Amino acid sequence: MKTAKTYLKITAFVLALAMVVMILASCGKKNAVMTLEVDGKTYTVTEAEYDTYMKIIKSNFYISNGYSSQVDSVIWQISINDEETYDEYYTTYVKEIAKTNVVEKYLFDKYGLKISDATLAGYKETVKKLNESYGGRGAYKRYFGYTAQDYIDYYTKATERSNLILNYLYKGENAVDPVTETDKEEYYKEHYSNFSFIYLDMNHKVEKDDDGNYIGVDSSSNKYILEIKKDENGVVTIENKGRVDGTETDLTKVTITGFSMVELTEEEVNEKATLPDKIIKELDENGAKFKDLALEYSDEYTTFVYENGVVISDTGYFVANESVMKPSRELEIGAHTEPISISDGKYVYIVSKGEIPGKAYEEEEYKDLFSDYDDTVMYEKYQTVLDEYLEKIVLDETTLSKYKMSTTFLTAYVDYYRQQLAQYYGS
Repeated sequence: MKTAKTYLKITAFVLALAMVVMILASCGKKNAVMTLEVDGKTYTVTEAEYDTYMKIIKSNFYISNGYSSQVDSVIWQISINDEETYDEYYTTYVKEIAKTNVVEKYLFDKYGLKISDATLAGYKETVKKLNESYGGRGAYKRYFGYTAQDYIDYYTKATERSNLILNYLYKGENAVDPVTETDKEEYYKEHYSNFSFIYLDMNHKVEKDDDGNYIGVDSSSNKYILEIKKDENGVVTIENKGRVDGTETDLTKVTITGFSMVELTEEEVNEKATLPDKIIKELDENGAKFKDLALEYSDEYTTFVYENGVVISDTGYFVANESVMKPSRELEIGAHTEPISISDGKYVYIVSKGEIPGKAYEEEEYKDLFSDYDDTVMYEKYQTVLDEYLEKIVLDETTLSKYKMSTTFLTAYVDYYRQQLAQYYGS
């Protein structure tokens, strides 16, 4: 629902009229846009709640990605995948969050849960401090698009309800349905796949030193000498020998993010153009092992870190490109793709699908891929609980259709946060 326009110069009559319009708009936003009737009770999400969700999720999107408000006119029309734009994706995302919130209001009552008095008192103090920090309730609302009380009532309390429900069902000492070893094993077998891949940068090659060691880089583009070895059993070891420039560094705190790449000569570019077909021929006609070819030719550091394949869920990815992921997911175990060219031929992927290793979620080798695995399984169990009620929610589609992320109010805080972050890292 549209709010009244604000003018720099305004007559007393227009101001009074604007106040009436704002009051009516506020009343209108108390109307339910989502309704769940269950066990003789009615649970809703009002338009005011939904409006607040949209604004919070939009600002969170900008803050988490480090975007400035200047991209607001273009970012939402960009395709996030083959089927939808950022606008469509995040608008739908908020709708799903709101639907979950309706169900959680019911579950919260069903399980007899309460937000503690101490927590509620903390919320009250938070509202007071926020209003003071931004010059009062009205100033806070003008800045963020919702009041501090709205933020607590509609967002913070919803998050707390969700946490308390999860604790009651799965995480608490006396949880009624904790995640079991059987749950973890069954979910792993049903939802995970193992992919090995060869990544070729058709205009660059991995930088190496005079001894044939690979040159890796960290997130700050510092270069390191990597000695990579493969033993007779095919086990790969990667030893960081230190900074290329000789700077003394605590290597236990260094995370290599990829290889340093150098440009190919024109002759090398022409030669590399034949490599994808050569690899396919080695696989199909000469019986070469995919792993051996990957370790010989791949320009991707991940290939060497996970020499036996990257184990990911059915919603996960080893490269954020559906042109690669879609045909890879469709592979039968033991099969490989043809060369997949992306970015106008700049890069090529060849992917193989293998058997998943037994309980990779317990293995040290894969710990970075399964750091939150128990939570993943827990949320899968919880989704089953939610699904029973989600389909019973009645939606006010007419009102909801008015909401789009692209036209949702964006707080100036996203630019302030970005500036503060830049100052912090620049200091």
